[in-house]
Amino acid sequence: MSLSRSREADATLPLWEGKNVAWRTPMVILVCGCLISLLGFGPRSAFGFFLAPMSSANGWARDVFALALAVQMLLWGAAQPFAGALADRFGAGRVLCAGGAIYALGLAAMAHSSTASALYLSAGVLVGLGLAGSSFTLVIGAFGALMPREWRSLAFGAATAAGSFGQFLFSPLAVALIGAAGWLATLEIFAGLVLLIMPLSLALAASARTSPAKGEAPRSPAQQPLLAALAEAFGHGSYAASSPAASSCSLSPCTCRPTCSTAVFPPILPAGPSRPSACSTSSALCLRDG
Repeated sequence: MSLSRSREADATLPLWEGKNVAWRTPMVILVCGCLISLLGFGPRSAFGFFLAPMSSANGWARDVFALALAVQMLLWGAAQPFAGALADRFGAGRVLCAGGAIYALGLAAMAHSSTASALYLSAGVLVGLGLAGSSFTLVIGAFGALMPREWRSLAFGAATAAGSFGQFLFSPLAVALIGAAGWLATLEIFAGLVLLIMPLSLALAASARTSPAKGEAPRSPAQQPLLAALAEAFGHGSYAASSPAASSCSLSPCTCRPTCSTAVFPPILPAGPSRPSACSTSSALCLRDG
């Protein structure tokens, strides 16, 4: 009887106070979520540096690589609402784990793509879907559900900054690895790094078990229609003010940097494996954007 009461009492506690998930402290959740953001945004932002070696090795024109990245960006954006819906239904941890696996599979397949169709499937479809399932947007949603109120502002800012820092970090890392080990091994290394999202997602796997406020009936997110949710969101002045600013980010050089590096940097910079100017420019744009 006492054990039953203990379990019932534990189920009403917030996630960070539950006995069964004692290791999921706010700091652990924050660090794991930020690492997921870093690993999710990092590798795809360095794809521009693979244009020259992959195109040369496979006899492709530049448009083949550019189209693969265009497919990736379109699928990434189109699949994000569905990834968010799945996270609401099954939990962010499961979606992040599956997204990380698909992302890593896409990178590994990209390394061994010898035809344009294979590149479209790997770098385009698989990486695009993997990005939708492992991006910082899901991390921020999990933070909102799992974090205590006093941690949320810090967690939201840290997750966003970690994604930008991942873009900043992986540009010089890609250049160094391509010069030392070659482009194929670099993609395989990136695939291995992205697989780390799977164990990291365990920290975000459990659903928050918070008690409703006094006089408030518990409500599942699925019970709120989409239009009602949008109306509630735009009813907050801070959300309405920040949405146009966030939308402008899609037009920034950093967000478009994989395509920008593909279309602009290789033709105008000196040939060579290191391309220090491209690396420095790309990293600086991403640090500025973050």
